[in-house]
Amino acid sequence: MRCAVYGCGADNQAKAFSREAKFFSFPKDKKVEGIWRHLCKRNDKFNVRSARICSKHFSDDDYKRNLKHELLPYKPKKYRLPKKEAIPSKNLPLLGKKFSLFALSKFCEKTRILKIIEIILYVLSLNYVNLPKIVDDDVRVLKNQNGGKLQK
Repeated sequence: MRCAVYGCGADNQAKAFSREAKFFSFPKDKKVEGIWRHLCKRNDKFNVRSARICSKHFSDDDYKRNLKHELLPYKPKKYRLPKKEAIPSKNLPLLGKKFSLFALSKFCEKTRILKIIEIILYVLSLNYVNLPKIVDDDVRVLKNQNGGKLQK
């Protein structure tokens, strides 16, 4: 099962799955369901009956409080259930952006390295293509400034 939020990589079948992440069904209340669907920021149509949102997108205040579980050292399989009016508020895609901060944080290092390589290749291509012309122009300017003599 995968999280329905765009850019979230939570998947309970992945090898690196953290057991701390729980998956919750979309609410039955149509208004709250519409808000959840909107916050997923997905362009494709998806079935909310089978879609789930992981616990990474909820704050601690969004869960029902269960005193029985707090007082007794007992944690059942589904020990944290979201409130009926809970709205996902953490690690969501930005409005109007193609990628979410949540998704970009995972690929930040890779993207930064690729950007640096792209800049280096661009600078190298400029230097190799235009280097002789730039050097010749600089030499002419230096000669004109120094009365025809080139100084180091």
